[in-house]
This record gives sequence, C-alpha cells and structure tokens, in this order.
Amino acid sequence: MDKRVYIIPTGALSFKLQANLLADVIGGTVFNWPYLSSIPADTIIVIGNIDVLPLVTPRFIKFKRLIWYTVIEGDFPDFGVKLAINAYKPYIITPSKYVKGLLEAHDIHVDEVIPHGIAYYPPDNIPKKDIDFLYIGEPIKRKIPPWALPVLRSPSGQAGAGQRLHASRYKGPKA
Repeated sequence: MDKRVYIIPTGALSFKLQANLLADVIGGTVFNWPYLSSIPADTIIVIGNIDVLPLVTPRFIKFKRLIWYTVIEGDFPDFGVKLAINAYKPYIITPSKYVKGLLEAHDIHVDEVIPHGIAYYPPDNIPKKDIDFLYIGEPIKRKIPPWALPVLRSPSGQAGAGQRLHASRYKGPKA
C-alpha cells in the first residue's frame, strides 16, 4: 500500500529545493503553501523556520503523522510554537546539533538531527595567499555581511580575479 506524503516548504528558495529533493527520494508530493490538498495524508512534512511552522501546518487536512524539519534564524517567540507542539505533537528534526541546542534551550524537544547536505570538501592544495573570508552557500543578502555581498556578486570578485571561492551544493564548487 502506497503512503501519501505531503511536503510543504515555507518561504526561502533553499526550503523549496530541499522539499523537491526530499520528494524525489521518498516519493512525496510538494505543495507550496497556501496551496494545499484537501485529500488526507499519511504524513505531512513541513520545512522551514521554527517560528513560521505553526502558521503553515495544515489545520484542515487530516494526517496521521506530522514532521517539522526546522531551522532557526535568530531568536523567536516560543509561546506560539509550544502551543502548536502541544496541539500537533510533531516529530521535530533539525539539520544540526547547533539548531537542536538552540531549540532545547527554549525547552523544545528535538527528536532527531539529520544534516541537509551542505558538505565542505577542503581544496587539494592550500592557496599561497591567506583566505580572508570563505563563504559556502548562495550569495543572498540575509546570510552574509553587507560588505561581502558586492564581492560575491561581482564577476571577478573585488579581491582580485581567481581569489574568490563560491561553493554551492546545487551547481558544484566554482572558483
């Protein structure tokens, strides 16, 4: 018997990419909130920031199991999150022990840590020049210091051609 699994990403492109990758692996269906199905599900997986998850967890879809795959971007008001946890009893997964520790500091139990695939592989040889700044990820404004965004977005990098490294798990390392 096939199980019906709905995956609901919230907000950021990275959450949507994770949802699509997960759906490919487990055979789930991705719904971009607020466009959801009214057909009951065996499992619903909601991916996003902990403070948004209570708002996007479907209230009108019947489901047997709820999984929150969550991160934290700064502090959050935990009252609404704790109310939702008491109501829904989600299985909570984080991508790192660090996020788990932050949630547990708010007395929120984390069931499991599953890294979401950002892997760093050191270069084969060490550059002759010291690395002043290494950023691994997408060059988006909310994740890097304001002074670094123009450097990452410029074609050759303001630090000089060949001195910039941008690694992305979706397109492979680029130097």
